Amino acid sequence: MIKRSKQALQFVKENDKKTVVKHVLSHDAHPLIQFGKYVTCGVMAVMIHLSVTYTLGLTIFPAIGQHLSDHVKEINGYINNTIAFFISGCVVYWLNIKFVFKSGKHHVFLEIFLFFAVSALPLAAGLGMNWFIFHNTPLLEQWEIAEYVEHIANFGFVLASALVNFVARKFIIFKG
Repeated sequence: MIKRSKQALQFVKENDKKTVVKHVLSHDAHPLIQFGKYVTCGVMAVMIHLSVTYTLGLTIFPAIGQHLSDHVKEINGYINNTIAFFISGCVVYWLNIKFVFKSGKHHVFLEIFLFFAVSALPLAAGLGMNWFIFHNTPLLEQWEIAEYVEHIANFGFVLASALVNFVARKFIIFKG
């Protein structure tokens, strides 16, 4: 790992900015750079996910605000997070094949199916985290943060689902 890091630094020193950027954006970038690109794509996916979740939560499927019961917030939160999951999933799939992983290990339809099938576990983990948070509001009340339950659940969803995705996508769906 140290040797590869030294090689990467040497590459940066020996090449102009355009060549370095081209290499960084390529699928053959150093694994640490690849992981950094994956994290960047993931951050973009999280921003999209939360934007969709909160937009839906403030409009079509209300899930935000003190005027709603925790039950309504919980049920609509499941709906909003599931819709946001698929929208952000489509965007992150495109970003992953464009900048991080090489497509082609499987036929494109199988690849897309596997992408979302593998993501079903993180989706379940995220929805499970929502359930856990909404069903442990006495703990939140003890910490005096119960009024933020829908926000804690939304960020818990993102955290729980993000933990599994990189390894599954890297080793099951895409080439390297």
